[in-house]
Amino acid sequence: MRLCIILLMVLSLSSCDNNKPVGPTILAGRLPDLSSSEIIANTDDQEFIVSIDAEGYFHTELDLVRDSYIWFNGVDKFLYLVAGDSMFVSNEDIGSQATVFTGGESGLINTWYNVKDSKLYTLLDTVNINWYYSQDALSYKKLNTWIRSEFHNLLDQFSRENPGIGDSFITLEKENISHYWYYELNVYHFENKAYTGKEPDLPDNFYDYLENVRLNDTLLYQYEGYRYFLYSWLDLQVHLQDKGLKGVDKTKQIFDIAENSFSDPRILADVIWENLRMQNSRMQVDEEILARASELGVAEGQLRAAREYMERLQSLSAGNPAPDFEIIDVNGKIASLKDFNGKYLLIDVWSHTCGPCIREIPRLEDLKHDLEGKNIELISICLSPEEPWKNKLGELGLTDSGQYRLDNGWGSPFNNNYLKGAGTPTYILIDPEGKIVNARAPFPSDGMRELIEGLPI
Repeated sequence: MRLCIILLMVLSLSSCDNNKPVGPTILAGRLPDLSSSEIIANTDDQEFIVSIDAEGYFHTELDLVRDSYIWFNGVDKFLYLVAGDSMFVSNEDIGSQATVFTGGESGLINTWYNVKDSKLYTLLDTVNINWYYSQDALSYKKLNTWIRSEFHNLLDQFSRENPGIGDSFITLEKENISHYWYYELNVYHFENKAYTGKEPDLPDNFYDYLENVRLNDTLLYQYEGYRYFLYSWLDLQVHLQDKGLKGVDKTKQIFDIAENSFSDPRILADVIWENLRMQNSRMQVDEEILARASELGVAEGQLRAAREYMERLQSLSAGNPAPDFEIIDVNGKIASLKDFNGKYLLIDVWSHTCGPCIREIPRLEDLKHDLEGKNIELISICLSPEEPWKNKLGELGLTDSGQYRLDNGWGSPFNNNYLKGAGTPTYILIDPEGKIVNARAPFPSDGMRELIEGLPI
């Protein structure tokens, strides 16, 4: 094993030129802190099982037909492997937080990702997220353009210092960087409204960057960030068309836009599946939607999972009795559903580590204030343990009134009966008789007020 690794390192260090080697792709390294004797590595269409010896050494030869991103659970990240290249992976230097990559072009590319991630983390650590998304549209777009330029310049500098990286990767990576920050522009409207509580004032040319985006790039599709860009692009198109559709009709609109926009079958099927999952968790899927998803390429196994989940959610349909629950207030007093009978009840389900939950709290508190004296109660139920829950309440300056937690949080009957696999935040509206009105009510920043104003309160 060690002889193979030494030979690999010699080969790798001598192969940093523009002529890619032929033959198998060699991946080796030392990861001494792994508890498992195997690493499972995955591409989109292949799985590799790599054995590790008692000292953490491994060596494998992969038959890659093209340059590929591989999810490598030994370092919990995607690695970029150039077909026919060699790379050594190590995290045995306890003085370094980053995994170290050596070898040919693959080693240089993954080292670049370390450099890029470091700059991104530094940026995120120094930016106040509230300030970032609360900027006016023009300032936000200027900042976005500057950040894109900074990352492009960083890549140019790295490639000059490491000429073993091919021009084809540099070109692709620049597009990847651009689309990552296009994603941020795609979501600006939604994030700004959530943080400020009002519609942003967008200049006429705010979305001119959309003229430069790529919707069917099969090379960029390897990047997780590009896929997030595609999902956000579709959400943005639904917003820009503004048909005001709800429920299943909105899901149909999403599918229509996707079918007309994504010509690559693989990309289309992926985008449809992602939206099918999301809309299903929002109870906005029916059998017609599932049949349409099948026509658009979603795999049979995924469709079965979607149908099973849709059927699990049927007990939460409007008009059904709301399941009983027990919750605990800040003084340790237990309350249950019957304690709120006679009033509409709006439940905010959250956790202390959930960013979107916390982002919505100011809008929820505004709504709670405006509804004082009305025949409706707004309460928040936290899934977190008692101590972090109370600490977060203090940090956010929230009063004790209307604040509850669940015993055993994510393992509670409430989670099994109401969330059923959905994440947080989730908003649930129950009528004065204890029947469900909407088990997936809109967010405070996106339609909750309008829903409540339509109630006889």
